[in-house]
Formats: sequence, structure tokens, C-alpha cells
Amino acid sequence: MSRIAGVLLVLAGASLPIGCGETHDDTDAGGGRDVGTRADAPGADGSALDAPSALDCGPVGLPTCVSGDCCTSPVDGIFLPGTCTPGCPDGTVDQALCDPAPGCGGGFGLCTLTEDCVLQANTCCGVCGAPELTDLDAIHRDQRSAHFMSVCPEPMPCPECPTARNPNLGATCNDANRCQGFDVRDLPLSECEVDSDCRLRVTECCECGGDVSPFSLIAIRTDGGAAYEALVCSGDVICDDCAPTYPDSHQAYCRDSHCVVDFAPDSGG
Repeated sequence: MSRIAGVLLVLAGASLPIGCGETHDDTDAGGGRDVGTRADAPGADGSALDAPSALDCGPVGLPTCVSGDCCTSPVDGIFLPGTCTPGCPDGTVDQALCDPAPGCGGGFGLCTLTEDCVLQANTCCGVCGAPELTDLDAIHRDQRSAHFMSVCPEPMPCPECPTARNPNLGATCNDANRCQGFDVRDLPLSECEVDSDCRLRVTECCECGGDVSPFSLIAIRTDGGAAYEALVCSGDVICDDCAPTYPDSHQAYCRDSHCVVDFAPDSGG
């Protein structure tokens, strides 16, 4: 082959189209928007190009939504179509606003103040020993009889067994004006890394005059007092300025990243 013929062949090959038959330039003339037909490209699946996403709408919290008259079956909240307004899918409502219908075993928790709220067993007989939060409902104190009739429509003989109070459990009136149960051991106000992060506290709103008997105490972070007061105090409570004397038999410890109460060393416990 002559040198001229070889050059002509090279030039001819350079003008041939790319094998896949498509351009590999993913930008438009404006310089920047991906116009490819990848599966995850906007509009590739027929969805609206302007449908907002969590990223488009910024750090907006979505509600937890529930369906049914009894406020059951939680589902994730959504952005309402074409907007950045948080809401719930059709057929569901915001869990914080849901009011269970009569006969659902709920609907007894509407409140105004935290002192309105108490915990009550969600079965006829309760549990033996100390209950956990799943064994109790947070209700308005004036609804205790109605709540009992709801969870125990046919009273039955209860087993004879020891029962105890769990001081870590309590009820508060949340921002949706509904009684809500809590376990101090699950809250940020009891998070810790070492034992020195923790201290003892009475369960009442005011420490001064509170019950300091060993098995009525809780443990919180040393800087968790204000957060605990916000949880259990109603309105602008003014507490007397006195420090309770906590028993030497018990101390606050850091266990599994949360403060707990246990026997002090050499206490015989």
C-alpha cells in the first residue's frame, strides 16, 4: 500500500460514527444539565420534573402518619404534590393530631398540662414486677375509669404476684396536647460516656422536697436538669431552693451509654 493510500484510510476511519450511534456529550448547549436517559434522570420514568424532593425542599421535617380510626399502621409523611409543604398520604392523618375513635383503647390522652397525665396499665391486671413503657398507656388522670373499661371490658381474676413501680417511666403533655409516655433511660438527658457524667435525681418536678427513697430515684446527666424539668414541670413552676440529701446506698452509673441507678459499692446490695 502506498503512503498516500494509508493516509486516506486513516482519515476515512476518523469520520465514521461512534459504534453505539449516540453522542456521549451529557450536557446541553446551556452547559450543565444532564439530558441523558439514565433510569435515575429527572423525567425518565414519566415523573414531573418539578416534583419536590427532600433535598429540593431543604431540611423540612416530615410527620409520621397513621391510618384507620384507631390511629394505627404508621407510614412515612410526604411532601404534598407540587409543594414543599409536609403532609400525609391520602387516607392517613398526622399521628400527633390523630384522635382515636371510641372503642379503640385510646382517645383518653387529651391534655393541657403535664400534671394532667398519668400512666396506667393497658391490660386488666398489669404485669408482675416492675412494668416497662410498653405495658402502660399515657392518659388523662380523669379518664382512668373509662380507660380501664376500654382495656378490660370483662374484668377477670388477676394473679397474685409482687408488683413494683418503675421510676424511670413517666408521662408528659406534648406539643400536640396529648399525653405521651417516656422512659428516662431512652432520652438524651440521660446519655453518658463515663460514670461522672451522671447524677441522681428525684422524679418530681422540684428536687427540693422530692421523694429520695432509693427505689424512687432516677439518674440523669449532670447537665440534664433543665431538660428534665421541661419534661415534667407544668407552666412556670418556681421550686424552693434546697438540695435534697440522696441516700449513700445508691449511686448513678453510666451503663450502655445511659445513666442508671444502682447500689453503691460496699452498700450490701
